[in-house]
Amino acid sequence: MEFSKSLIPALLVLEIIRIPEFLDADRTFANEDLQEWYETLVIPYKKDIRTCLGISIGEKDTPITELPPYIYTIIAENPYPSMDATP
Repeated sequence: MEFSKSLIPALLVLEIIRIPEFLDADRTFANEDLQEWYETLVIPYKKDIRTCLGISIGEKDTPITELPPYIYTIIAENPYPSMDATP
């Protein structure tokens, strides 16, 4: 039961910072999109992200260096994703 409770805050944070949008294979993102996401959702919540996900955001980090850890977190915490994994 503790495992499920620990997942809830992590999944909520991933949802709040809109990580599922980055898993949509039909979407593309411009640099401006990533920069806006980073400035409006990641930076303001960096303490919550660190607390719930264990991902620290440094002063010199960029959107492209920050995105992979979130996607890895989704995969690691949800071993049975609902999306089709075939190419």
